[in-house]
Formats: sequence, structure tokens, C-alpha cells
Amino acid sequence: MLGQNPPIICLQQIAALCFQMMIDKLGKLSKSIQFLRLPAIGISLLCLISAIYIVLTSRSMEEDIYFVPSLIGLIWSISALSFLLTFHSVPEKADSSFSFFRRIGRGIRRGWYWFLGFAFIAISIAAIITSYRIISIWFREYGI
Repeated sequence: MLGQNPPIICLQQIAALCFQMMIDKLGKLSKSIQFLRLPAIGISLLCLISAIYIVLTSRSMEEDIYFVPSLIGLIWSISALSFLLTFHSVPEKADSSFSFFRRIGRGIRRGWYWFLGFAFIAISIAAIITSYRIISIWFREYGI
């Protein structure tokens, strides 16, 4: 009874539904933790200032022991800030009351957020791996 393509169409529909749910979940999460925006800005500035200070004033390896933690803090606070600023305005799904062109426009905007969500997840995974490697080298170098 099944034709040639129904399993593929079913998988495509499941994938599309998962990605739409991902965008909605990221938008809800971003809206619910907007109160962390100012702390993320403060931590970013503090880590940036400390990293610059360490680079400009350290003369030996013993003096720059806190450079790696400030760099990791800067990476993660900028990541959190970009998440909070990007996904707080995810457009809702277009319903049947919208005109044809308005539904297409909404679909394009949601597609852009889907791309940003996928990129954010990929960058977060890369940041986790990079953080782990940098911290393990830091522990090995400084004997902490």
C-alpha cells in the first residue's frame, strides 16, 4: 500500500516539526531568563577587562595564571548574551488568518531563526569542547 516516498516524506515532516519546536523552545527559554542579561554583560566586561589587564601587565607565566579562566568566562558570557539577545523575539507560527505573502514572510523569518538556532547549538558544542581542552591544558601547565 505504501508508495515509494511516504517514509521519506514522514521523516521530513518529523524533522520539520522538531526544528519548529526547537525554535519555539529556544524563544521561550530566552524570554524566561531575560533577567540574566545584565549579569551576562557585567561578567563579559569583567572578564574582558581582566584578560586585557593580564596580557598588558604579566611578565611571566606565574603572573598570567588567571588569563585562561577569564578567557573561558568571556567566551561563555558572550555566548549567553548572544542567546538572550537573539532568541527573545522569535516570531510565532503563521496561522490561517494571515495572507499568503504574510505567511511566506513569517516562514522566512522563522527559517532564519531556525538557522540561528542550529548554529547556536553547534557553536555551543564547539565551545564546550574548546573549554574542556583549554582547561585541561591550563591544569596541566599550572599544576592546579
